[in-house]
Amino acid sequence: MRDAASAEAPAALELWRAAAAALGLADDAPPDGAALCDAVLGDSPGLSELAPASAWVAAALEFGAPTDALAELLIVQYAGLFAELGPAAAERFVEQALARGAVPEPHVRSVRLELARQLVFAERLVDCSRVLQATRAAGPDSAAVASLVAAAAPSTPGPQLSELELVDAFYWYVTRAHVDRLSGRAAAAAEALRVAQLLAERAAAPTLYWEVVDARIGSLFALQAYDEVEPYIDAVSAKDWLAALEPSERAAIEMRRTLARHELSRRNSPGDLTHVEALRALVLASDAGDPNRRTRAAIAAGYFAEAGARERAEELFALAEQGGRPNSGLEAAQHQALALRIALLSADRERIRAELERLEALVGAFFDEWAALAALSPSSAVLQFAQRERVLESLVRGCIAVDGQAPGARRALEWIYRAQCIGGVARGLGLERASADLARDLAELATERRVLCVLLSGRERSHLFIVDATSIRVCELADGWSLRQLASKLANEATRAVRAGGSAGAFDAAEAALEALLAPADLAQLTRYHECTVVGDESVGHLPLALVRSPDGARLGEQLALAHAPSIPVAAELARRARSRGKSAAEQFNALLLGAPPAPADVAVDSARLERWRERLGATSRLAVGAQALPSELDARAGGFELVQVIAHGDYDVQRETRAGFVLWGEAGEPTRVTSETVERAAAARLTALAVCRASQRPVMRGDDGRTGLAASFVLAGSDCVLQTGIDLEVGAAVELFERVSLHVARGESPARALMLARRGQSAAPARLQDFFVHAWGAAFEPLVDAASAAHLPPLDEAGQSGSSALARWWWSVAALCVAALAALALKRRSKSSPAG
Repeated sequence: MRDAASAEAPAALELWRAAAAALGLADDAPPDGAALCDAVLGDSPGLSELAPASAWVAAALEFGAPTDALAELLIVQYAGLFAELGPAAAERFVEQALARGAVPEPHVRSVRLELARQLVFAERLVDCSRVLQATRAAGPDSAAVASLVAAAAPSTPGPQLSELELVDAFYWYVTRAHVDRLSGRAAAAAEALRVAQLLAERAAAPTLYWEVVDARIGSLFALQAYDEVEPYIDAVSAKDWLAALEPSERAAIEMRRTLARHELSRRNSPGDLTHVEALRALVLASDAGDPNRRTRAAIAAGYFAEAGARERAEELFALAEQGGRPNSGLEAAQHQALALRIALLSADRERIRAELERLEALVGAFFDEWAALAALSPSSAVLQFAQRERVLESLVRGCIAVDGQAPGARRALEWIYRAQCIGGVARGLGLERASADLARDLAELATERRVLCVLLSGRERSHLFIVDATSIRVCELADGWSLRQLASKLANEATRAVRAGGSAGAFDAAEAALEALLAPADLAQLTRYHECTVVGDESVGHLPLALVRSPDGARLGEQLALAHAPSIPVAAELARRARSRGKSAAEQFNALLLGAPPAPADVAVDSARLERWRERLGATSRLAVGAQALPSELDARAGGFELVQVIAHGDYDVQRETRAGFVLWGEAGEPTRVTSETVERAAAARLTALAVCRASQRPVMRGDDGRTGLAASFVLAGSDCVLQTGIDLEVGAAVELFERVSLHVARGESPARALMLARRGQSAAPARLQDFFVHAWGAAFEPLVDAASAAHLPPLDEAGQSGSSALARWWWSVAALCVAALAALALKRRSKSSPAG
């Protein structure tokens, strides 16, 4: 132990003799580690001058038997060990102490949890996750804690827990919340914080309240909920939770209040640096020994760089660099990305090149670290949330500044691709980073007929890469926040317009803003192709590019087959998988129409109309409505179905990481939720069509490449392509659109082209607004049916749609009858006219 912890300290025995003299003990007394622990914890005079904390801990371990005082000493002095020796040495030290039994068994969890806390604050998330996994197995969230958490309020009697058990459980949950937040799992972080706060209130400990407050504010910043930060600070201040804060912790609170004010003001006044100047003043006034000074200086430098104030940015960046070396790959990459952004403000090309090369070296290591974290958790994000997003944005800007437009775009796309290989869906499909090949995947997605668009959102500006068979070019778009606001407004206004039966002025304004994103030259380039794959727009909440009008006035969704995918490697892998499955003969193409509402006897169901739809899809296709619409039907391979069409009420749960779901019927005749877990346990059809409101609900949280909506769950269960929407749907229009799509697919069209043709052919009326919010996700360009084998089928004409109004009336009626049953489970209906609302 002495070698691990005190390489530069006096020998343990000599240190004990010096301590004995300081404590008034006989210098020939037997070394007594317990006495030494008590003396150090009691802050005995003279000890701190004799040796650093790490040396005292080493001596105590050398001479002491396991005692409560020794365990407490390890915990109390751990921050000092971390700062003095570094995370790796401190972790090794503690593990050796535990291995030799120097800590009493009841305190082992406490020591491990302190280790995890220090690791997460240093953003060493891989190591922290491993420690937390081992600690959880030791029981800090035992059945007793789970029972306590299930109580309605802190005052409710619960199981008896010792103070140590209660505090250990608290620190497990609050540290887990930090890991989840930094890993991009906002919903999981919120749930862990809920439990931590309840445990803090049970313990009635001010120090625990501060941990909750710190984690909660961090989560608000991660979610960009800046308007909630200051009210939350005021609320907890009124509860007197912050009364016992240290000066550095009070400074941290004021820093975050100032940052939140600036974030809110920059949306309306981007050039206003009033609050950033206040932050600079806080940094300059802080003590050089303040452990948070480096972080504050770097944050302030970033804001000044964003505003183009190079001198201020360089001043604060110099202060940040005085704070020592970064602890983790993420922190190092963030720091170097800031150095590159400041360099970009200068005209020094060589300086920019040097900073870019340093960043590239660090980002490679950062990706390796993040891949290790992804191996521990299926839902670690690498693209989303401010820190990772900004690193990639800086890389793109640096590559283009150094290499120029075309070669710079290619160099930047390589880095984006490497990041996307760590995504959750990529891992779920079994893709290996070592065998990933951008050139091979671009050859799959960018051909003579097909163009690839890759969107990377960024804090200061976003980038759209347009890739065809011969070139890569990149154009700048608005910042990520503006894009997210636009996507949200389009979805919300489209829902309102659907409910109102037409368009609305607010939607027209949002649509105009969408069309303004693409320059005429970029739009003209897209319309030269037959097919387009859009990658990455999930990061802003799905941009419905199908709405954009081309120069001739037609919408892209009526003249271009569009597909959406979360990443380049996933899009290419799904395309290869779909092609390897080949095509079915029309006679062998089986479909399942799965309708959730029941079919009561007092509703005039046009059964002939439903049967006609089923028969036109294939003689062996099947219809399951009402009580027959069971979740087990989603196991499509068991029934030999290649297309499953779901028409159901949507179920949206904000507490779930995968928020979207829908409602079918259980074996007992009661409504039952279908969630991502249900879907992924089944074997999905090659094509899944979801006439389900908000089936692609965002924001992305799991693995940051598409696992919030239902599409990725069906893809992981075996689908190549999923049709879904992010808005509420009017039932009659939805049924008609999906019917036409399914019939086009049965005649040999690819899903993306079938959707395009269905938009064109809505009777004599123009296509409806909601049709352009239904999108194809995945491998949408491979036909499922051999068109030659379908040549004998009757043409898809208007006569085939004559019964759609009757079908719509039927769905409308049964939707109303379904309300009472859904209310029994407190499922929130968004619209009675919606098949999923």
